[in-house]
Parts: sequence; C-alpha cells; structure tokens
Amino acid sequence: MGVKVVKTEEAIGKRLAYDTTLVTKERSQVLYEKGTLITDVHVNNLKDSGVYYVYVYEEGGEDLYYEWEISDSVCKKVIDERFFEYRVAKQGAALIYSKVPGIVNS
Repeated sequence: MGVKVVKTEEAIGKRLAYDTTLVTKERSQVLYEKGTLITDVHVNNLKDSGVYYVYVYEEGGEDLYYEWEISDSVCKKVIDERFFEYRVAKQGAALIYSKVPGIVNS
C-alpha cells in the first residue's frame, strides 16, 4: 500500500496522491489537487499540460500523510512545548522558537 507512479491514462478511477501544477510564462497554479478522482476529462487536461505520469494512491493508501501536512504532527512529537513553540510554514517546513532565552540563539 502507498503511492505509485502510473501513466496518466492508467490513472482513471484512482485518486491523485500529489497536487499537479500547471506552469506557464504568465502564471503557476494547481491544475488538480491531491485526492482528485481522475476521469477521462482530467487525463486530457493533464496531457495537454504536459503531464504524462502522475502519482496515485494504491488501494488503501489514502490515509498517508502528504509531505506538506506532516510538519505539524512531527513538531508535536519532537518538541517540549514547555520550552519551545512552533509555526508551520510553507511546503512542509516548520519554524521552531525557544520560549526560554539562551536555549536557542537567533
């Protein structure tokens, strides 16, 4: 169970495991979000956008964490909230701050 890479046309009926992004000279945007159930229409749009392979969930893999969602859970497990606080940043990063002067220099 987990995630696998398949040809876009083989993804029909499966759920995307990652966002797919459309990048042009004018803009960058999410074409389809993680979890989208792929149909024929999606396949045509993906191929027109140059996406010929996608990551999809294998059966039962939908409970996996997306890389950008995991930082909150990891921080809760690794820091002692008596001494540190954290803020989840963009793209899976987290910023950890000391509540006590002298533990961590900034």
